[in-house]
Amino acid sequence: MLRSIVGEKGTVLMPGYGPDRLIFDVQKTPSAAGVLSEVFRKQDGVYRSRCTHFSVSGIGKDAEELLSDHVNSRYGFDEHSPLAKLSGCPNGKILFLGLGSRPTKISIFHCAGAYLRDSDDKLKRLLSKEYESELIDEGAHYTKSMYIRQPGHGNDKASFRRIFDSLNKKKVKKISNLDVVVIDAAEAFGQAVDFARRGIYCYKSMDRI
Repeated sequence: MLRSIVGEKGTVLMPGYGPDRLIFDVQKTPSAAGVLSEVFRKQDGVYRSRCTHFSVSGIGKDAEELLSDHVNSRYGFDEHSPLAKLSGCPNGKILFLGLGSRPTKISIFHCAGAYLRDSDDKLKRLLSKEYESELIDEGAHYTKSMYIRQPGHGNDKASFRRIFDSLNKKKVKKISNLDVVVIDAAEAFGQAVDFARRGIYCYKSMDRI
């Protein structure tokens, strides 16, 4: 259904990350993002990004272009990530199914933190825990130097909802008991950047770093 909606000139992306960011086999690691994402990533023609942190699966006209640079990421949401690239697409949309009418798992907000990391001292200190991960692609093993948030700094759901509520280009529908939410990728990224610049971050305990 999603593929028929976007048509031959469109692209469908889904999270395809594994359960352990320390080791990731592009072809074999099951998606930890739910059964729909696992069925999707196994379909013929689906391309999966080569990143140990927050890999993405995709199919369609621009899938390879959006996903191929992810192998160069040192953080799953940095400028090389598919989500960051999606924020630059004029018609990029993000769909939430069953995550409530005001979702708090909005991964593109993390792209804003990566975008501001070098210019914001708090974000630079937050996104500074370095680690080594292992990427396996078609049987070949590679070591990747990555970074992630410092421990103890989880998502701030109140801030997520505050940014979500500020979005103008969003649609919220209900099908039976299923919440269906659509937001504009570019607007979501821009608003998260704007909030962070005003000191409203997506993470808890920012005053302790």
